[in-house]
Amino acid sequence: MVLGFGCGDDGVVGDASSSSTGGSTGGEGSGSSSGSGTASSSVDDSGSTSSSGNQGTTGTGSSGSADSSGDASSGASSSGGSDSSSSGGETGLVLGDCYEASHPWAGALCGSALTPCTLLVDEAVDGVGYFRNGSPSVTHDDTCTPSVLFSVAEGGYFGHVATRTGTDAWDTAGTPAAVALGAIAWDTDLDVLRVLEYDGASAIAHHTYDGASFGIEPALHDGEYLLDGEAAASLGHGHWHIATESWGDGIYLYGEFDGAWTTVPMTTATALATAVSDLDEAHVTYYATSAGSWAHYYVPAPDGPPELVFDSGTDSLMAAGSGIAMVGSTPHVIAARPTGDGLQEVVYAVRNAADDWTVRTVVADDTTGEQQCGEPQVDGETCDYDYVRHRPLGIVASHGGDVRLLWAETHAMGTLTASCDFACTWTPTADDSEHAMWISAPTDDDFDDAILVDRDVASIDVEVDGVGNIHLAAYVFTTDGDTTVDYLLLGP
Repeated sequence: MVLGFGCGDDGVVGDASSSSTGGSTGGEGSGSSSGSGTASSSVDDSGSTSSSGNQGTTGTGSSGSADSSGDASSGASSSGGSDSSSSGGETGLVLGDCYEASHPWAGALCGSALTPCTLLVDEAVDGVGYFRNGSPSVTHDDTCTPSVLFSVAEGGYFGHVATRTGTDAWDTAGTPAAVALGAIAWDTDLDVLRVLEYDGASAIAHHTYDGASFGIEPALHDGEYLLDGEAAASLGHGHWHIATESWGDGIYLYGEFDGAWTTVPMTTATALATAVSDLDEAHVTYYATSAGSWAHYYVPAPDGPPELVFDSGTDSLMAAGSGIAMVGSTPHVIAARPTGDGLQEVVYAVRNAADDWTVRTVVADDTTGEQQCGEPQVDGETCDYDYVRHRPLGIVASHGGDVRLLWAETHAMGTLTASCDFACTWTPTADDSEHAMWISAPTDDDFDDAILVDRDVASIDVEVDGVGNIHLAAYVFTTDGDTTVDYLLLGP
């Protein structure tokens, strides 16, 4: 995902993968859209890139406040969630042995036609809508208990670590450093959470958290590098692999922490994603320009040469979303491939050998039968819009070979009414849009597809635990364009 970021009234969520809007959708190309979540990038004649929403400035939002300690208020309590399967008795916790011989997981995953996923847990981590950047980050401890790092970007940047303690119960603590973007991982050797906190300005802080207090770890001070959960990976032994994007010059930096940080400047890139193999080797994917058009690349970090996964053939990158997961040492990628005219397809790519990739279309935007609204001409004029758009959200894999792809679908439907003063603009007057998050399991020649939930998911982070369950943390749009934080546990 594109890691631009903003705050409050800036009105741009710093995640170009969030191409749907929360609330009134407004019709594509109509010039009006309420809510936020669309960032667009373009390529100029020199091949350099520009992207909306890349610079973060603090603002005051309508639903957030900061207390005297500098921590934003957050609705960490939740209600109405589901917990349909658990081994934790009255606590509602879904427990297991997550960091012994079974980690990383090499068994089967749910999500195929033969083994569909069940929502074992579906809860709000923060049920209050706030302006947020990027995506949340999710991890699990030795007992498979999840923790989620999420942020609030109103009146400043504020981070929160939430650990599930029971049904609809989350113990939430504010992070020591500001969090515009960040990542979290469990350290099974020390029995602590490791938290990376990008402050929106100049540095990435690093702390441990034992459930009671935070400990200071070596920080990464390399200028204005953006870090999101999809771009950080760890096998759970205190060893970080990260890919960070500079919003100043677009250069990405590979960083490795194993008691101390080592960094390697790489190349111009955006929408970074990182995964580690079962041998704890880092693999990175990203978007960059090639001969004036957007292309998707892969590199075994930090030494391997970049490989072209696909070239889009277009200079428009409307919703740059990507993710990478490993099956042994083989990378599997989900990405958005632009097809021109503001359209794109969700693709799944597998590396067969060096510089040899198979790329398959999961789902594609299709203009057949859609209704769009052009420029309004007369005050009071109305237009009904109806179209469907798709974007990638994430990918997980078992080292045994199972791969699952997650993607979002928005069926935008509604009515616009023209308001004309010095010029005519559209105003949304009805919105009947429908939203869904899908899971797809690749087969030999197709995909098993199923809807997981009917909600407007902006961005996610996802991982598989040591018993084969899938942990998913999501920012979910509210009707006014803010986002709440949801946690889902998927299992057979």
